[in-house]
Amino acid sequence: MENSLKVFGTENYVKARDRGYVLYVEGSTDVDMLLAFAELLGHPVVDVWDNRLNSYYVQNNYPEVSLESELERVGMGYGCDA
Repeated sequence: MENSLKVFGTENYVKARDRGYVLYVEGSTDVDMLLAFAELLGHPVVDVWDNRLNSYYVQNNYPEVSLESELERVGMGYGCDA
């Protein structure tokens, strides 16, 4: 538990204790997809999830910008002028 508190912080522990769960996802789009699947399947979690969803984003949706990634993006085009 000590290691998880170091990684995720005390705030997540307190929220988990309050809400009873933590949903670890890569980003907000994952939450949207999971909710859409739950609605499609008629899963009971749809009635439980609200605007106070206790989720923790373990990674953002944007790739890390580095010299190599920028050179690849420009070199491959991706709608940008060289």
